[in-house]
Amino acid sequence: MTKILFLLSVAIIALESGATSVMCKSFYARQSRMEIEKAIEETLYIGIPISVKPFSANGNRNSLWLVTLENPKTKQVITALFKPRFPGDGDGWNRVTMEYAAYEIAKLLGMENIPPVAYRYNLTIDGRFFHEGSMQYFVKGAKILKKVEKKNWNVDADYFISDARVIDVLLQNPDRHAGNFIYGPHWIDGVSKPFLIDQAANMRKGTNMRLSTKGPFNDRLIETFNPKTVEKLRQINAEKLSITFPFMSHKEIQRVIHHRDGIISFIDSRSSGK
Repeated sequence: MTKILFLLSVAIIALESGATSVMCKSFYARQSRMEIEKAIEETLYIGIPISVKPFSANGNRNSLWLVTLENPKTKQVITALFKPRFPGDGDGWNRVTMEYAAYEIAKLLGMENIPPVAYRYNLTIDGRFFHEGSMQYFVKGAKILKKVEKKNWNVDADYFISDARVIDVLLQNPDRHAGNFIYGPHWIDGVSKPFLIDQAANMRKGTNMRLSTKGPFNDRLIETFNPKTVEKLRQINAEKLSITFPFMSHKEIQRVIHHRDGIISFIDSRSSGK
C-alpha cells in the first residue's frame, strides 16, 4: 500500500510539473515579439548591475564589460555587453553611440539582426565611473557564423546577407569582417540564427561601403533583396531617422537618405531591366 501511495504521489508531482511547464510555455507563447523586445530594452535601460566582469573576444582590444542586469520592476535578469565611450571615439573606430543608432535603424527596416541596445549614462562598472556607454543584450552560447553551414542558419541566407549589406551601406560600416557575423539563440524566440555585432565604426570618415564591396559571405555584387526590407527602405525619411538624434547629426541622417536613394535606384533599375 505504501508503495502504491508513493507511486501515486510521484505521478501527481509529475503531472503538476508538466502542467507548470505547459503554463510557462503558454505564457511566453502569448507574448508578442514586440513585448519581448520591449521588456529586454527596459531592462537594458534601467537594469541594476548585479555582477560585472571584463570581457574580450575575437581579439577585441576595446574596453568591454559583461554585465548581469536585474530589472528593479520586473526582476527580469539578462546579460549585457557594456561599451563605455571615450574621448575621440577611437578615431571613429569605436564610436559606441552608433551601436544604439544602428539598432534603431535596423528596427525601422523591420530587421531583427542586431541584438537590442540601450544607451546609458552615469554608470559605475567594476568600481569605475563612466559618463556614458552602450549596453547591448549579450547572446550566450554564440559562435562565429562562418562555422555554421547555411542550411542550419534557420533564416533565408541570401536575405540575411543582403540585409546586412543594406544596413552597412546605409551607415557606411567599414568593419563588417567575419568576426562580426555571429550565430546563436535569438533574443526573441530562442531559435539559433545569424546576427550582427559591433556597429561602432559606422559613419567613419573615408568609408566607401557599396553593394559590390566584397565581404565574408559575398564575393560579388549583392543582387538579391528581401522584399520586406525594400518596402521599409522606401518608407524611411529624415523624420523617422531623427530617432537616432543626437547620436547622429542631421548631416549624417541626410547621408543615410542619400545611400538609401542609391540602393532603391539600383533595385528599381534591376527590376525594370535597365
